[in-house]
Amino acid sequence: MRKILISIWLISCVFGAALAQVSKGTIKGQLVQDGGTKPVALATITVFNAKDTSLITYRLSNDNGEFSIPDLPLGLPLRILFTHVGRKIIRQEFTISSVAVVSLGKVVMPKDTASLGEVIIRAEIPPVIVRNDTVEFNAAAFKTLPNALVEDLLKKLPGLLVDRDGNITYNNKRVNKIMVDGRDFFGSDPKIASRNLPANIIDKIQVTDDKDAKYINPTALEWEIPQVINLKFKKDIKKGWFGKVFGGYGTHKQYEAGAMINSFRDTLQMSFIGFANNINKTGFSSKDLLELGGFNRSGFNNMNGNGSGALNIDGVSFGGGTTGRASQAGLGTNINTILGKGVVFNLQYFYGNEHTNIDRLVKADQFIKDTTLSTLSKSLTTVNTNSHQLSASLRKVYSPSRNLYFKPTVNYINMASDAGISTSAVTNKNGLVSVVNNAENILRSRWEYSHDLIYTDSRFRKPGGVFRISNSFSASNGLSNQFNRYDATYYVSTAVSTFVTQLRRTDAPSFLSRSNFSYANPLSKKTRLTGMASIDNFSDEQDIITFNKENTTNDYTAKVDSVSGQFSRTGYKSLVNGTLSWTINNDLFLNIGANWQWINIQNKFKGKPTISQDYHYIWPAVRLQLRRNVLSYNARTIEPQAADLQPVLNNTNPLFLTLGNISLKPYTLHTIGFTTGQYDGRKPLTFNIGLTYTIFQDAIVRARAIDSKGVQFSQPVNVDGVSSFSIYGGVSDRIKFNKDWTLVARLLNTSSYFHNVVLVNNKRSISETFTNTPSIEFNFNWRDKIEFYPKYSLANNNTAYEDPSFSNLHYTTHRIENGLVLRLVKRLVFEASVDYQYNPMLPVGIRKDMTLLNAAVNYVFLKDDRGVLKLSGYDLLNQNTGIARMITENIIQVTETQLIRQYFLISLTYNIRKFGTKTVGGKEGLFRL
Repeated sequence: MRKILISIWLISCVFGAALAQVSKGTIKGQLVQDGGTKPVALATITVFNAKDTSLITYRLSNDNGEFSIPDLPLGLPLRILFTHVGRKIIRQEFTISSVAVVSLGKVVMPKDTASLGEVIIRAEIPPVIVRNDTVEFNAAAFKTLPNALVEDLLKKLPGLLVDRDGNITYNNKRVNKIMVDGRDFFGSDPKIASRNLPANIIDKIQVTDDKDAKYINPTALEWEIPQVINLKFKKDIKKGWFGKVFGGYGTHKQYEAGAMINSFRDTLQMSFIGFANNINKTGFSSKDLLELGGFNRSGFNNMNGNGSGALNIDGVSFGGGTTGRASQAGLGTNINTILGKGVVFNLQYFYGNEHTNIDRLVKADQFIKDTTLSTLSKSLTTVNTNSHQLSASLRKVYSPSRNLYFKPTVNYINMASDAGISTSAVTNKNGLVSVVNNAENILRSRWEYSHDLIYTDSRFRKPGGVFRISNSFSASNGLSNQFNRYDATYYVSTAVSTFVTQLRRTDAPSFLSRSNFSYANPLSKKTRLTGMASIDNFSDEQDIITFNKENTTNDYTAKVDSVSGQFSRTGYKSLVNGTLSWTINNDLFLNIGANWQWINIQNKFKGKPTISQDYHYIWPAVRLQLRRNVLSYNARTIEPQAADLQPVLNNTNPLFLTLGNISLKPYTLHTIGFTTGQYDGRKPLTFNIGLTYTIFQDAIVRARAIDSKGVQFSQPVNVDGVSSFSIYGGVSDRIKFNKDWTLVARLLNTSSYFHNVVLVNNKRSISETFTNTPSIEFNFNWRDKIEFYPKYSLANNNTAYEDPSFSNLHYTTHRIENGLVLRLVKRLVFEASVDYQYNPMLPVGIRKDMTLLNAAVNYVFLKDDRGVLKLSGYDLLNQNTGIARMITENIIQVTETQLIRQYFLISLTYNIRKFGTKTVGGKEGLFRL
């Protein structure tokens, strides 16, 4: 693979160099003001074909008014246009003959009060105009395909870079908002506009600094200020619909269906979502749900995924992932509107259902002295989950400096699972030591109410002064009924069997109210004071009651006091921070502050004395910044989780028993960090490095004891001696060989070192874990007709132990990915992806490599390419298996999960793109499996 990548790179370089040898001409000069001495900076120099006024190229003059325009055709009549806001337009016609470089010398641009738009004829409107702090691009000057989206248009604008995920940067500064005609569009999320609006409805693209960000933080460096893009629609575009409807059916009764429809009319915006499938696929991508589904507009608390496609937002499942064979369905709506002057209201509801079958094999080896304990667990689990979420938000903007925000949310989830689990344990000395068969049934439900209330006021005389007060509140209750029916046989000297049928009922109400106050105000031009205070009032309860089944009544009524108990934790937490910031010069900044933490907790255990915990901490916080180099130190203290304090034995797995520790103390993280980054403003080249060193004071680790029957007992304890160090870095560049070929290259690497404490059978050992995860990827694009993007990544893990009683552990995983998209034949799009993984360290009996090959053919039809007929093949080599290898403490564990294997699917997608009085085409990111 390495030879292939190097060959591709060399061929591309040679190809680009050959193209550069074609005979071209250059024109250069200097633009000056009246009098011929002062330069005219940031003027637009545009070169047209003199016969048909078609655009050839353009440049901007530098700070000295100088310009140089290369790669101009020889022997062709050309027209050059010099434009600058507030100055007269200068035109010249010329032809470059045998002279390679033509010098125009000094070109005088006198003042002019006439409007630029009135003076220039439409055919000669320059591609870009600089108006003070705003750069304005003329969309008509940048040619795109008829069905192109705004994202395709942005990719053609100089200085703008759009990555594969749709993130946008301008001169390597993040674009955090796209507006339409100066107003928020579906909550201002950039990708809603860039990936759904057709390019041919856009008249102008304006790029400027985020003025709100500059006002709030006037000391921010120029490169730290995010950018805002404003899209100016063509006339008569005021309302519209966009979205998609799709459905498909395949072999083995595989299916998928869904619809996502969005409407906007003046101040009203609505989204509708529905989906269902049984192919372990999210109904929509996380981007679609955040951007089109409305979660970015209404806000959300948590988004979770397993790295393989599974997606969950605030408890609502949207499917996907490789945890087994799953069927998912969901529906919802989102409404966003302006109720009155400065009042924005949002309402959303979502329902999700997921039914999953998980067939899993887990093999774990533990190494203690000359003994190896191996456990093999086979399980077959069925899980059914239903989730509901209802939320609203209200934002009142009193003025540009004052606003109020309120967002309440209600969630409800219920889950039912049935599992059959068979586990055996053997040692290299005694052979088979235990066998457990467990029939497990779990019924869980949880409801939660939460809200956020935020008031912000920046009415200060000096820019950068901000006052903010907020309250976050949540109340929830989780109820769990876990039924276990297991028989365990232990082989010591003779076989001993136990049979248990029990119900473990857990009731866990929780409450948290957090109030925050923050203040920032400049003391002078070079100093700024920032203060923040927060106080939490919280309560957590865990009421655990365990019953054995009565033989006479066949009911779970025989309470088992030894594994039952009540626990509650109430208290307060407070954090006060003060920071003084100095601007030493234009490049050097210093922040010095202090954090005071107060934690007061009352731990109550039924039948035991109340344990009071009262802690006070004062930690410094320092941040030194020299240009892009930032060095910082901070510390924070975190209290133990309630479950780690619960002194009730959990015996639902008879081979792995857990117990809380009522003596646990909070732990503190001391973190030193350094970051640096560079970019070349003339090219989309980025480079960054980060280092982090953390010391864990009173770290919480699991102390384990393993007996001769293979039964493990685990309990959390506080220890010192835990620390970690990590370094990450990355470089990416976009190389445009000519107008047709573009290459984006990225090189990333993360390395880490973890110094941990391992406690097994009262033996303490230090473990040192080194991980390294480099990756390199390329993205080649030829006129948007050919795209391929190879990627190689490596995951390497080495764990060494101070005590020779523990064996050193190691694993390495190689991964090669590649994607290909071909649009060479009109209306036909071919796509393919391959994902090859190789792990040479897997044990005998488990396949060491896996190749996942997918391919699809798309036929685009109907007016404006609205329809797509797709034939896709998944796992063409029939090798898909979920294999994971993990090292933790002195354990190396391999998990194998059965996944959906080979199938073929035919699907139909209809794209909705209707705006104003016209219907325009739109390409969407459909060409992916």
